[in-house]
Amino acid sequence: MTNTNEAFEYLMNWNKSSFEAIKKLTENNMRMSEKLIQEQMNLCKSMAADGAKMMETMSSSKDPQDIMKKQSAMAEETGKQIMKSARSCADILAEASKSYAEMFEANMDAANKAASSVANVAKKAA
Repeated sequence: MTNTNEAFEYLMNWNKSSFEAIKKLTENNMRMSEKLIQEQMNLCKSMAADGAKMMETMSSSKDPQDIMKKQSAMAEETGKQIMKSARSCADILAEASKSYAEMFEANMDAANKAASSVANVAKKAA
């Protein structure tokens, strides 16, 4: 009877640690999502401001060459902003990947220990 109780205790502890891991995963997903959404919002705001600026330039300028020159400079700046945002998103995703790998390793270790403990209890019982 004690061996059975020990086995159930190990399994209960493993279930508890699994629940905690899922909670941690959910929190991690939320944190990463918030960072990605914030990055995308910043890019959208910047691009909207640039668009408004370009409309102002087009409506106030009479020289087509001047408009093209300003449009070209603005397109270059927009490209830089997009690349900066892409790098930032890549960094966020790399951070998420590292965090997920660490959580996976920790949970695999816990699962292996629980399985080993239950197997030992079963051997003793046999």
